[in-house]
Amino acid sequence: MTVADSDSIKEYPCLFESIKGKDENEMLKFHAKVKKYENFIRQFYLNNPNASEEQFNTEIIEYSRKLQDEIPLTATKSQKYYWQARILYQRPDDSKDQALFLLQKSLKLNAYLVDAWTISSQILWEKQKLQATVNCIKDAYDTEVSPKTLAYMSFVLRLSALNCENKQNKEALLKESITKAKLAVTQKPKYSFALFCLGMSYFYYYFNSENSRDIILEAATFLNKKT
Repeated sequence: MTVADSDSIKEYPCLFESIKGKDENEMLKFHAKVKKYENFIRQFYLNNPNASEEQFNTEIIEYSRKLQDEIPLTATKSQKYYWQARILYQRPDDSKDQALFLLQKSLKLNAYLVDAWTISSQILWEKQKLQATVNCIKDAYDTEVSPKTLAYMSFVLRLSALNCENKQNKEALLKESITKAKLAVTQKPKYSFALFCLGMSYFYYYFNSENSRDIILEAATFLNKKT
């Protein structure tokens, strides 16, 4: 997925999911509503163990429609596209293509919207489009280096390593993946996705290297300092 630079303007920062607009307080309140919606989806079956799939689909779609109507009027156009896409992406119906389309529209207006790049990469990954996923994450990383983009870069470096046949190149990619994940964890120690990426990179590095004992010691030493 590419976005032409000539079409882009830097409207506002969008790092660490700190969405800012004309009315920052209103935007942060809406962000909290979206997080609540996402948590509701993740915990639905835990809270409703006897619910049917039809009930799940109905409730989530209805919830998402109500949330779409609450997008702040003060949001910029690119923000509105982003919020619409983020809400649609969580739905259980076939809404991911529409979400990706809206994210592309958002990024054409504001290529600095890092969260739009990362959500795009998630959709592309689910569609098994590896190179497009890598490109999206690189664009996010090039836009701004943050715990989120460092963790995502660690993720794609590990994927690239797994698709690399040359043992030396594979080891180099895994080392770089570990480095990026370490930087993310150093900046944000409780960031679960960064910790996951670090653990997975060490796991594959362990089986790809002859110095397995040193790798275990290195991982344990680093994590012990951060916990």
